[in-house]
Formats: sequence, structure tokens, C-alpha cells
Amino acid sequence: MDDPIIAGGLTQYKINTLKKKHGPLTLVTLEGDTPEHYWLKKPSMATVKASTKVAESDPMESAMIYFKNCLVKGDEKVIEDVDRWLSLAPHLENLIETRKATVKNF
Repeated sequence: MDDPIIAGGLTQYKINTLKKKHGPLTLVTLEGDTPEHYWLKKPSMATVKASTKVAESDPMESAMIYFKNCLVKGDEKVIEDVDRWLSLAPHLENLIETRKATVKNF
């Protein structure tokens, strides 16, 4: 029996294989007549540095750099469609797990 497709054409076996290569994955699905699936990995420090470098002068380009470097599976051309891109871009912040921090001065 074939392994069932989970999302975006990937079976659980393929997802596990990608996780071994890239670490934890995040799936973002754009709803519509035909749902679009984007499998994304956590950004590297080099990716964060590159996107941060251009963020002040061009926030959109910064998000595109971030996306292109985190995309594991999905249509990279989503950045050429304003409706699709602006639906996807806000979810990029979910690739990083933030933790609560406290500060104490002594």
C-alpha cells in the first residue's frame, strides 16, 4: 500500500526525510480553489543576517530573502503574485520560536 499524501504532494516518509535534512518544518497552506502548500524550515543565522541587513531600506525584499532561504517545498513564484504573497508573508514570523525572557539589573 502506498504511503498517503499528507500535504503538498508529500508523504509522511518524505516529510521525515526532509526533517532529517532541514530540522523542524512548518507547513503554511494558502486556502483557495486549489490549496497551496509551502513547507518551510527554520532560518539559519546567515538568512536572518541577510534579511535583516536590507529590512530597514526594503522590508518586502527582506521578507523575500527570508522566504526563499526557508522554502523547502512549494512554489517560489508566489512572491510574484501580490494577493498570494501578502497572504503568506505574515506567517514567516512563525518559523522562529520565541521565548519569554526576563531582565534583572543588579
